[in-house]
Amino acid sequence: MKDLSDVSERNKFVKFVVGDLFKQNLIDQAVTVLDDFAPTLEGKKEYNLIRKDFASTFCRDGDCETAKSASTMNTS
Repeated sequence: MKDLSDVSERNKFVKFVVGDLFKQNLIDQAVTVLDDFAPTLEGKKEYNLIRKDFASTFCRDGDCETAKSASTMNTS
């Protein structure tokens, strides 16, 4: 198990989990994971970078509809 007390390891873990959820088109679950981890990430900047990173990855892979969902996720 990874040491999730380390910020960079936690960010990698969140990116991996959220990426897997997006690939399965489980957008709501991905948003929930991001929301749960957002306070522990390196601030709002890192959170937004994760969202944009997934959006660009999906559009590059030809799935621009998922990309749109990823980049415009509403967070509470």
